[in-house]
Amino acid sequence: MNKVYGLWYGGSSYSQPYMEDLEEFDSIDKAKSEFENRLHNQRKYPCVDEENCTMQIFFDDPSDSRDPYPDLLLKIIDGEAFEELC
Repeated sequence: MNKVYGLWYGGSSYSQPYMEDLEEFDSIDKAKSEFENRLHNQRKYPCVDEENCTMQIFFDDPSDSRDPYPDLLLKIIDGEAFEELC
């Protein structure tokens, strides 16, 4: 398994993520699982907007990059995480 990095955005009720919000996951599958959990955990993450909720996934740590660009974008479609290449 390869480590990945993610920036989560919960939708219109949340502010845009910054590099300080960068999270580290053991794999893409773990990132997808956490992404889906946030949609369904309204107690910890209230008002997540399914239409606009995303997680930018980076295969390398983007913290040192001047212009980080994600490798994948996770989106929610019909209640499940979907990967989109960037």
